[in-house]
Amino acid sequence: MINVILRKQRLSAINYTRLKQQRHYSGLRPLSVVICKSVDNSYSPRKMTITRNFSIKSLTEQDGVTKYVLEAIMDSKFTWQLAEKMVWVHDGLDLPWWSVIILASISSRLVVFPLLAYSQKVIARRKLAYLEVEKEMPELKYRATQLSRQKKLSFDETRSNFQLERLKLVQKTIIKYNCGNLKIFAPAYVQLPFFLSFNAAIRKVSNGDALMMTEGPMFMTNLTLPVETWILPLFVGSLFWLSLQVNLSQKSKTQAVTGLKSKLTPIIVRYFVNGLILLMVYLCGQVESGLALYWASSAASAYASNLVLISPRVLRQLRIPRFEDDPKHPYRTYGQFLARKFKLVK
Repeated sequence: MINVILRKQRLSAINYTRLKQQRHYSGLRPLSVVICKSVDNSYSPRKMTITRNFSIKSLTEQDGVTKYVLEAIMDSKFTWQLAEKMVWVHDGLDLPWWSVIILASISSRLVVFPLLAYSQKVIARRKLAYLEVEKEMPELKYRATQLSRQKKLSFDETRSNFQLERLKLVQKTIIKYNCGNLKIFAPAYVQLPFFLSFNAAIRKVSNGDALMMTEGPMFMTNLTLPVETWILPLFVGSLFWLSLQVNLSQKSKTQAVTGLKSKLTPIIVRYFVNGLILLMVYLCGQVESGLALYWASSAASAYASNLVLISPRVLRQLRIPRFEDDPKHPYRTYGQFLARKFKLVK
């Protein structure tokens, strides 16, 4: 009965904050927070005024599409429902807030996992499409050579015509196998709104529930304060980097995504993703510990999902085809790939 009363009080606090934001909306509460009352008597008064470099409010003060999108996500009905469900799980199961945040991250990954499996099927179809293109390439070269002799074209004109016909053949084959880029990257399009909505929901709960100040794990008891050390941000970055290496160790999948015998595209993608990982590490060191914990559990869930989806047994169960150049022992191959990265083996 007491848990029900506490849950109603916290939901009332969240709904009151929602009503105020709907009347006078100025984004989420600034990240320069003044905590007026402490739940824990051992709470240090030195940390009652917090100044942070990263502020979502500063983003919402911008004009244009960025402001509109962030405001729509932060005050959307889905975000408020996520916040209320998290309070319900916290009180109904009598769990500390750190475990509720981890459960929220795992549940969001489980929702997206079928899309990840579907993406792997599309990548396999893209591989089949490229194998068919390679079979037809000699005939395409022969036709380009004959056309060049008939019309007496120069070398540059012949190469240009060949590249144009090659692109047409690739696009035609991709349509035939139904393996467009939109379907390959479908999980990312779904994960991003989930990720942003959960971030906004966690911040709304931290603004409306004082128990977030005492129910953190180990070295970060107060989930409303920024991370004091760089251990967790570096851990988050390491998990994202390891998750990236899982895909890079599967060369056939990498070629299917980036293009047929493309050398420059994988390098560009690799540096771009590494840049995003470094950005995540920096932001993780600036936001509240509750958000940093969500990012860490999300990165761990993503890493586990990628490891599961390279298992031959799982691929057979999901009816995802394998190819001759796929590693017979993917986990051993992945370990050797990491060892070469760290120059542990030649």
